[in-house]
Amino acid sequence: MAEARQISGEELDQEVTQQECCVVEFWMNGCPACARFASTFAEVAEWLEGRAHVCAIEARENMEACKKHGIHGVPTVIVFKSGEEVQRTTGAKTLEEMREWLEPALV
Repeated sequence: MAEARQISGEELDQEVTQQECCVVEFWMNGCPACARFASTFAEVAEWLEGRAHVCAIEARENMEACKKHGIHGVPTVIVFKSGEEVQRTTGAKTLEEMREWLEPALV
């Protein structure tokens, strides 16, 4: 079973530049929306296995990375392709909404 790999802010740039497609969730401990979204993002990671690299970063512990990437709310999910941001969404979504949102970025 695939799951999002927890990374630090220092690892973020390396992760997104080394992968053709990288999906990153910014989340925060104690955030009710993040807690609701956690199981959905785990399902997203499983669905994306072999198609994209999936990782997660705790926002409060990695404020510099959040500032660099303009994170103003959590959960936020960003899709990077070859190191460049191609799309983002903020807020807890359903698995179906995430699949529909992600599909165009995976082409």
